[in-house]
Amino acid sequence: MKKYFLLQNFIWKRTISPFIFITLLFISTKLYAQKNMWVGETYMCDATSAVMGLTSNVSWTTSGGYLSLKGSGFYRNVTVTQYFSGSATVKCSWKYRLYSGDTWKSQSRSWTIRCNENPVSISPTKLTLAPGETAYVVIVTNTVTVIHQLQMRILAAVILALLQFQVLDLLLQLIPEQHI
Repeated sequence: MKKYFLLQNFIWKRTISPFIFITLLFISTKLYAQKNMWVGETYMCDATSAVMGLTSNVSWTTSGGYLSLKGSGFYRNVTVTQYFSGSATVKCSWKYRLYSGDTWKSQSRSWTIRCNENPVSISPTKLTLAPGETAYVVIVTNTVTVIHQLQMRILAAVILALLQFQVLDLLLQLIPEQHI
């Protein structure tokens, strides 16, 4: 009897417990997600992976006025309309039942949206001009973005120069030596 209990306890701990843990982990990750977005960026929130059985009363809410929701059913395109600090929550709620005689249960899925920072500075911060005068203003945005854009421009210029060199080399090969 004692061996049977130990064997049964061993089977429970080795198979059923991990199964329950993995199931709970899977459900919790499917019902909650995080997304970092830029102003103007759109992300599609899709709650269909969490849906079971017959559904009704699908509703969407957001905790901030800086997110726009467009779509229908279990899908919504979420667009960040202006910069905000901290986080905002998008939530899809619905009722479901597994079969027609079952009682209605509530379910929801949430997304936490954070807005990426893109600091901008303007120099000079104060400027006085007389009619007809001009002045230069320097606008500095995220330096990583500016450096990346500069690197891409340099890379494009190098590629263009290499292509021009190859074209020139091909032309020189086509022209007989006596004409050079």
